[in-house]
Amino acid sequence: MDMGYVEDIELEKLYKNAEGLLFFSLGEGFGYPILEAAKYKTCVFASNNTSISELFNYRSELLC
Repeated sequence: MDMGYVEDIELEKLYKNAEGLLFFSLGEGFGYPILEAAKYKTCVFASNNTSISELFNYRSELLC
C-alpha cells in the first residue's frame, strides 16, 4: 500500500494501531519502517536476508 507522504503525527497513529509490520524484501539493504515500527513497539515480521536479518540475530521470526 502506497500512502504517499504521511505527517509524523499520523505515522505515529498508524504504527501504534497496527497489528504489526510485514517487511519482506529480496534486495533491500535496510528498511527504515522496521526502526519506525520498533520505536512505537509494533511487531515486525521480516525476511531473513540482507542486513535486515541482523536485527533478528539471523533468525526469521517476529521482532516484538
